[in-house]
Amino acid sequence: MPSTKTKRTLLTCDEFEKLATSIDGNRELVDGEVIELSPAGMPQGELVARITIRLGIFCERKRLGRVLTNEIGMHVNRARGRTRGGDVAFISYARLPADSKAKGFLNVAPELVVEVLGEDETWDKIQEKVADYHGFGVDIVWAIDPEDHTVRMYPKEGARVDVAADGKLTADALPGFELPVADLFES
Repeated sequence: MPSTKTKRTLLTCDEFEKLATSIDGNRELVDGEVIELSPAGMPQGELVARITIRLGIFCERKRLGRVLTNEIGMHVNRARGRTRGGDVAFISYARLPADSKAKGFLNVAPELVVEVLGEDETWDKIQEKVADYHGFGVDIVWAIDPEDHTVRMYPKEGARVDVAADGKLTADALPGFELPVADLFES
């Protein structure tokens, strides 16, 4: 009896980047398979905007580096065919010089990636992304939970730190930056 299994076409990171830049919608590549992502809803979209604004103003004033958003593509593991899209990322001029003419998805790890849980995301999915980001070289990941107004900070080295609504977000790559978690959720 012939096999009823259909063979899936797996993509490389480069093939995925060409595909992803020619079609609408957000997608990631996980083990060679294209995964569609839902558009951001409320409050996810608002939280991404608030973080982007705060980080952007701080980094511009201090001339530290770039703040990127819009599911910025990162080839986190070429061997496994993994390309992730971060909600917000910070990459210093030390890692990607100010005069760089880089195009396309990132092949250099940012220092910070921010993920805001969407309605269809689980902590298991976020932790898988965190592992991918750390494997790529990201120093710290902030995962924001709109439901309970908390943030989980995942440093590459060390244990996860849970930051309550009365705490502050910081990162070694952003000396002097402090963002009260409560400010993210103010009405």
